[in-house]
Amino acid sequence: MNKLVIYPEYPARVKRNYDYKVVVNQGNESHEIPVYNELRQSAATREPWGDDYRRFAEFAFEGDGVRVDITVNMSFAEYTVMPAIANLKSEVKNNVISVYLDKPETFMIRLNDKINTMLAVFAEAPEDIEDIPDRNAEGVIYIDSQTWHDEPDNFLRLGANQTLYIAPGAVCNARVLGDGDNIKILGRGMVRDPFDTRTVNVHGVNYNVNITNSKSPVVKGIKIVDCRFYHIYFGNCEDVYIEGIKLLSNIISTDGTKVHNIDGLVMKNCYADVGDDVFTLSGDTPEQIRDLYYENIICGSTCGIFSFTGIKTNVKFNDISVFGCDESMFKHFYTWQENTPFGGVDIDGLYGVDCVFIPTLFHTTGQGSGHKDIRYKNVSAIMPAGTQNQEEAFGNRHGKAVIIANGEDFEFNFENIWLDGKLCKTVDDLAVVNRSGKEAAFNIKADE
Repeated sequence: MNKLVIYPEYPARVKRNYDYKVVVNQGNESHEIPVYNELRQSAATREPWGDDYRRFAEFAFEGDGVRVDITVNMSFAEYTVMPAIANLKSEVKNNVISVYLDKPETFMIRLNDKINTMLAVFAEAPEDIEDIPDRNAEGVIYIDSQTWHDEPDNFLRLGANQTLYIAPGAVCNARVLGDGDNIKILGRGMVRDPFDTRTVNVHGVNYNVNITNSKSPVVKGIKIVDCRFYHIYFGNCEDVYIEGIKLLSNIISTDGTKVHNIDGLVMKNCYADVGDDVFTLSGDTPEQIRDLYYENIICGSTCGIFSFTGIKTNVKFNDISVFGCDESMFKHFYTWQENTPFGGVDIDGLYGVDCVFIPTLFHTTGQGSGHKDIRYKNVSAIMPAGTQNQEEAFGNRHGKAVIIANGEDFEFNFENIWLDGKLCKTVDDLAVVNRSGKEAAFNIKADE
């Protein structure tokens, strides 16, 4: 049975964008849907040519496939449909790009390989009925569609067993603070940072969604937009579940997800277009960050993708599609203590072919002498440039996939690494730069 869900529009104060017109078609139904770009302009971005857009359009469907017609209201010579791993059918006629979807999934288009042209389309499955709470139930805070919700002090607080539901087309214009077990944040609306500067640190919290001391918290379906600092933080939590969230901000320090002292986490089917590292993981000790699983994440950053300190217990990343990375894919920074180990992290399925620029696959600095085990498997990316200077890098992709600035006792385990379509079989194929003065071990496997 076909079902096409056109969400209620956000309130008028949410910024629209008219570079694109989007029409979704299923069977005999055809609907135009708005394009949004909810950003306050800021000079605090990393991108030297400007980073002023986080355009998105959204709808839901099930049943037969859909055709999404995107009219482009600017000149372009070429377009890219991403992620490449999805292998979506598309065609262009005059200034209309048509993308065909057999099932719900997120995709993006980019014109002329310029990041400022990107549009994300969130084609979702309809909401599960169990994810829409009774508005009158105890412990439920329900924000209706087409509502702009403010809090007197800019903070919405959740305690144990409370649920915040943000309906499609609703805006929660507040930072959300959760402390206690079984907290849920659900819906298809957005959480927007109410603060205008990135220096605000009220109640000791700099995060847009901040959940602490919680067993079994759930965050599902929402968008977190236009942040001044990190999008979402979990601290001292167990059995975290995150699904289908979208993170869209552009300024420095808007990391995607930050987790600290976590015992058990699942994050899947999410999207992040952020202004700092996408995944930031840490623990007070290496044993206090464990059993984390990330799957099917589409992401880009004007900084890095992975930033870890002191981990050694069962962290897995599967099928991570990257469309932008202006620093290293994998950064192991900021661990200044001696003998700090690192390991237990497996990255299996990392796709960077949609990027127009990658400085390095792995870059580390500030390390001690503890054993560091780095594991990459099934990676396909453009050849790194070996520098973070974009003006120098463009048109000059000359290698240097691994840079070791300092530290010792590194062990790299690489399996099936493809750079610019070439399978890496030796250390020379990775163009390693080792400035530490200490020998590093490389174990490289390549399946023909």
